[in-house]
Amino acid sequence: MLQLHAVMKTFILIAVLPCVFAQWLSDCGKSKYDNPAPEQQTDRFGRIVGGWQSRLNEFPYQLRITMFDRHHCGAVLVNRNWALTAAHCVPSESPNGLKLYAGSHTRSDPPSSEQESTILQIKNHPSFNDPLLWSNDISLLRIASPFTFNENVTVACEPRTEDYVNKTTTISGWGGTMSGELPTDEFRYTNVEVVAQQICSEPYPDQLDESMICAAKLGRDTCQGDSGGPLAYNRDGRFEVIGITSWGRGCALPTHPGVYAKVSHQLAWIKENAD
Repeated sequence: MLQLHAVMKTFILIAVLPCVFAQWLSDCGKSKYDNPAPEQQTDRFGRIVGGWQSRLNEFPYQLRITMFDRHHCGAVLVNRNWALTAAHCVPSESPNGLKLYAGSHTRSDPPSSEQESTILQIKNHPSFNDPLLWSNDISLLRIASPFTFNENVTVACEPRTEDYVNKTTTISGWGGTMSGELPTDEFRYTNVEVVAQQICSEPYPDQLDESMICAAKLGRDTCQGDSGGPLAYNRDGRFEVIGITSWGRGCALPTHPGVYAKVSHQLAWIKENAD
């Protein structure tokens, strides 16, 4: 996320798909575990902020971005050619020094499931930071060497156009466990609830628009190093990416939810650009 939270919290066409945004794949978002993202007893080490270390490749749609071999941001796999991240992670739209990793877990000891690719092209939303700071904080990354799909690596599902308010969702990444901390070595997650825009706007007056979605739960949040990663909803065993980690004030402040780029608001733009 960005601190204010301006911290680095830093499509194959399938004819049977009923949705017009066919860049998204129908075989999507399924974890190899029967009970992904379970609630656990919190321990002093097990946090994204207020969360836990995941099982190996529990969320197979999650990607990791490095910049000159250092952890930089999260990302989400959309199809064989494209991934989503936050535009603030790649403001210059230059892929120089950037790499994408799928199937990752422990950064210091990569598992055999890990796959690597460079990035061919970056497309930031043309209205990033317009009309508000952090508006349309979303970017498409063209993958140079498409990843091999298996139980450890697959795409996220397309979100629906519902508001998801009060739904339990999962956030994940390698971000710090509290504001100002370095990224963690192990991949972590926690669960938060989507907050109505009217409620979220109270601590963020005149700072939210329809391109954003908020989520929170006491003591839980994304933080530095989680930017660009997913806010995902588990619908009958398949995870829909409804948000991209964007910004907020601090990390896990009880008064300020985390703010995410709302993916359903960008479906037309994704369709037009993720060929």
